[in-house]
Amino acid sequence: MPRSHGRSGYRWRKARATLMAEAPDVCHICGHSGGANEADHEPSLKTLEALGLDPCDLRFLRRAHGTWFRCPVCDRACNQSKGDRELPPAPRSSRAW
Repeated sequence: MPRSHGRSGYRWRKARATLMAEAPDVCHICGHSGGANEADHEPSLKTLEALGLDPCDLRFLRRAHGTWFRCPVCDRACNQSKGDRELPPAPRSSRAW
């Protein structure tokens, strides 16, 4: 499988541009705003392909910080640190903050 499978060509560029134009500039991994200029697959690209789902579908794309645009708050390349793993569920709090 090519390294950029599902992340090249006109359909991918169009989906990514639509995500950047419509979704708020908040990283879905760390929750910080500003500079979330990469598109991340949620669930992972590997899972989407295994289920036969379209990786260019906006329902499965989220904004994230990446190598070129690291998080200005925590200085993480969130998309690369997540890799192809699924995000763990958010921890439950005993309070409604």
